[in-house]
Amino acid sequence: MLAGAALLVVAVAGAIVVARSDRQADLAQRPEPVPPTPVVPAPTPPPTPAVPPPTSPPVPPPAITQPPAATREPVARGLTEQTSRAYPKQQYVLYVPKSYDGSARYRLLVVVHGASRDVQEYAKQFTDFADEKRYIILAPYFPPDDRFQQLGIGEKEKTIRFDERLLGLVSEIGGRLNVEQARFDLFGFSAGGQFAHRFLYLHPERLRSVVVASPGTVTIPKERYDWPAGFGDLDDLANVRVDLERVRQVRVMLVIGRDDVDDDNLRETDEANRFGDTRVERARTLHEEWDDAKIGHRYVEIKGLDHRLDDRIVKPATRFFSDG
Repeated sequence: MLAGAALLVVAVAGAIVVARSDRQADLAQRPEPVPPTPVVPAPTPPPTPAVPPPTSPPVPPPAITQPPAATREPVARGLTEQTSRAYPKQQYVLYVPKSYDGSARYRLLVVVHGASRDVQEYAKQFTDFADEKRYIILAPYFPPDDRFQQLGIGEKEKTIRFDERLLGLVSEIGGRLNVEQARFDLFGFSAGGQFAHRFLYLHPERLRSVVVASPGTVTIPKERYDWPAGFGDLDDLANVRVDLERVRQVRVMLVIGRDDVDDDNLRETDEANRFGDTRVERARTLHEEWDDAKIGHRYVEIKGLDHRLDDRIVKPATRFFSDG
């Protein structure tokens, strides 16, 4: 906030003293009448120029504050299954390293599952990394009846917005733990990779880094295609316009197994197939489109890997998070 200062101008009028000299010695004994001192009006101060009010800079968004350590409740260490207090039916897995005591702020890694929805197994892949680099892991569980991959946007039936649900969970965890929540890291595999890169488009200001692994379908950063293939009707569906300049500021990695060519659980509509018949072809299309849109990213194809999540993806992903 800028503080303005007004100038107080004070005008001081000087007194003029007039002295007369003796004209003759013999008149020294005779006082000469002293004429009245002329009154000189005080000079009128010039008008103070109008000073425009100071221009305040744009007000930044409110900072996300952490509760003081004294108000935080005890937290179970290790991997635990929990249910949200804000969303009673929302379940998630939380991993808190044994080293966490609330005195130091940890980073947050969100891990989004694929179609198997084996949330614990997904979170376990990153616990060693969390111990070493002082991360807390949040792995939400999304029910199979909803296409969370599309963030809940564009579904015919009324559904929740899964991107907003995730942000609510991040805020909830931030109220209990000393963890960075303004900007966090995001990892998604398969259907989770679909979720992750679509979340990137809508909420780039909340992400520090994102790893998109083996997505089954892809969203191209163009308005010529309708959601979820592109941005064409996103404004009407969700009152959202993608800010590609903000997207370009996020660290992004796209990783795919070179042998990820089977069609198990692969969406094969005409809309999806326009970008390739296999996951590896669709990942290559997304890579090329990101290059065209000047969305900087690291692209990795892993030789000999089909559609599975193991250390061949987890290790380069965690190195990528560590480098940021």
